[in-house]
Amino acid sequence: MKLSICSDVFGKIPFGEMLDKVKAYGIGAVEITTGGWGGCHYVPSARDLLDNPGKLQAFKDELDKRGIEISALNCSGNPLVNNPMGKAHSQTIHDTAELAGKLGVKTIVTMSGLPEAKAGDVTPNWITSTISWPEFDGVNYMVEAVKYQWEVAAKWWKEYAQFAKDNGVEKIAIEEFPCQLVYNVRSLNKLVEVVGGDLGKMIGMNLDPSHLMIQGA
Repeated sequence: MKLSICSDVFGKIPFGEMLDKVKAYGIGAVEITTGGWGGCHYVPSARDLLDNPGKLQAFKDELDKRGIEISALNCSGNPLVNNPMGKAHSQTIHDTAELAGKLGVKTIVTMSGLPEAKAGDVTPNWITSTISWPEFDGVNYMVEAVKYQWEVAAKWWKEYAQFAKDNGVEKIAIEEFPCQLVYNVRSLNKLVEVVGGDLGKMIGMNLDPSHLMIQGA
């Protein structure tokens, strides 16, 4: 078994100092946040490293001289909602896959995202029950909303999984976070199903027990 530690727990100490602490703990790998809702102190922008080869090389050198590898790049956020946050998170998650390819990192940790309930809305809508009672004019509006959300998710995730694969990523680990379309085993299996094929097989769960506690497990 290999152990790694998420870089966010170190706050805002310098990159080299953070890696020295990791080394002193006897840990040989780090999970670094690169976008979304993470602290992103050590990689404030994946795009910045991609556009500046010198910075990227210096970043790699700090890891290499200590013999520390990157276990995963974490870019957890909401790429599915149709608002500025969603567009920004979608871009940074794509940038993270590209950066993973440059660094030889095979695993990305992220979240599924959560769309709005219908086209034209801009607020994510976490629907945990599709029981609509009473129905109106024979329409179960909750079922229709969830159907729309999965259509949005299927389109985005098929494209992203292919993009990640093209950049050498082998595993996409989804945090089972509340207020996301994927938040338990059933919804994870649904995402694997809608992506389908070998791309679907890239998707698994990043099991974070704290997320289950938030959900009352």
